[in-house]
Amino acid sequence: MTFFQSPTHDDIQRISDELNLHCSGQELEAYEKLLIGNADTLNLLYSLPEPVPPVQYPRTPGHRPSAEENPYHAWYWKCSVKGESSGKLAGMKVAVKDHAFVAGVPMMNGSRALEGFVPEYDATIVTRMLQEGAEIVGKSIVPDLCCCGSSIMNPYGPTLNPWDTTRSAGGSSSGSAVLLAIGEVDLATGGDQGGSIRIPASCCGIVGIKPTFGLVPYTGVCPIETSLDHVIAGYDDDADSRQPSCGFSVPEYTVEMRKPPNALKIGILKEGFELCENNVQDCVRKAVEAIKNANLFSAVVEVSMPTHLYAKNVWNAFARFGMGAQLLEGGGYGIGAYGLQSSRLSEALQRGLKTNEHATSHLIKALHIWYTFVNQRYGKSIYSRGQSQLLSIRKQYDTLLKEYDVLIMPTLPQIPTKLPDKNTSILEAMVRSGNMVLNTAPFDSTHHPALSLNAGFVQGLPVGMQIVGRRWDDATVLRVAYHVEKALVPLQTEMIKKI
Repeated sequence: MTFFQSPTHDDIQRISDELNLHCSGQELEAYEKLLIGNADTLNLLYSLPEPVPPVQYPRTPGHRPSAEENPYHAWYWKCSVKGESSGKLAGMKVAVKDHAFVAGVPMMNGSRALEGFVPEYDATIVTRMLQEGAEIVGKSIVPDLCCCGSSIMNPYGPTLNPWDTTRSAGGSSSGSAVLLAIGEVDLATGGDQGGSIRIPASCCGIVGIKPTFGLVPYTGVCPIETSLDHVIAGYDDDADSRQPSCGFSVPEYTVEMRKPPNALKIGILKEGFELCENNVQDCVRKAVEAIKNANLFSAVVEVSMPTHLYAKNVWNAFARFGMGAQLLEGGGYGIGAYGLQSSRLSEALQRGLKTNEHATSHLIKALHIWYTFVNQRYGKSIYSRGQSQLLSIRKQYDTLLKEYDVLIMPTLPQIPTKLPDKNTSILEAMVRSGNMVLNTAPFDSTHHPALSLNAGFVQGLPVGMQIVGRRWDDATVLRVAYHVEKALVPLQTEMIKKI
């Protein structure tokens, strides 16, 4: 079958003019003859069967949940995919964030641009959970293309915070966090490019971890920006270009986290508090005092890194440009990443954005306009400059983490925001969504593991504490979190009595 055609003389002339190449007639004739064979190469590529991992477990397509089944707007789709009869996750019900493939089950990724897309294979994380005995019971809802730090840009109305249904549940893993908080599932997956696991974890009072970049296979998950994409641990046999090609092994985290923490040193990042509202600062500082009084660690001391105050701005500059180039203009995958990629997803995303981007969220529209303006006016050097600047910022965090095993700070600068009403302006709604990433986004850029757990409550709403560790030392982050969580039980018990 011939799908691709060679460019005609008129095509080459038009493109030459658009690129300001000043091609002569002789050049145009030569290029036309030279490029004839390129179409044959493309047609050969498309004649080859596309590698598709086999689907290992039976399932039915499931259904869109009714309003009665979905009071918090946390589900996108409900289904049942049962894995092995035994394993580490045997008997556990799992919600999969609706950016990850579950074969035969619709995936919208929160966007009208992808509505109707159905993956043909399972994401690696889905396969691994099924192999360990989990049951996938549905897809949790997300905001448009996962590009929102709140739950207000979700396609079927805002996802409601179970602690106060007039407030945001955070984003973009909003549905996953809510389903965990209300006890409807035992586990839920998320993804994190600017805080999308930790933000809803903080808003909903649960634990959420963003692993070291590259630790968790991203294969079969809709990308946003390859240098930021974080989503169960282990090597994916060259299917994920973010991972070392030599492969790697991981420890038994459930064993490691229970080890005594008395030799560990904790750094309390001063600037991480300065970015937060006073009530959030006070709540997390009370939790820090409780940790000190528990005498769990060899040291709990305040540390400083002034660069943290503007690290989010560096993320904002290059990440939004990268999202525009890869997610909105590059068919999701962009150029340069190798490994297993779904051409069907790429085609569906490009087609959907071309025909239906007018129906996407305000944030997606604003992002696309900003990317196009910067690219046309200033070119792509902003991305290179941002990536280079991050090397310096990463080294500064690494220097602190040589002396201290983890850094602690509030997860979010404020309590969960009010959901917009009919009087809320478009601008105000978007600003509420963007202000949540001050302490979370830097560590997506620098690739450090970061976990949010509940530190306490303000006005009856959960407030998260973020624990950040060395790259590839996720085990220590989990160990600190495990012991901190137990140490905070008395404090939180007293707070809950007052709610």
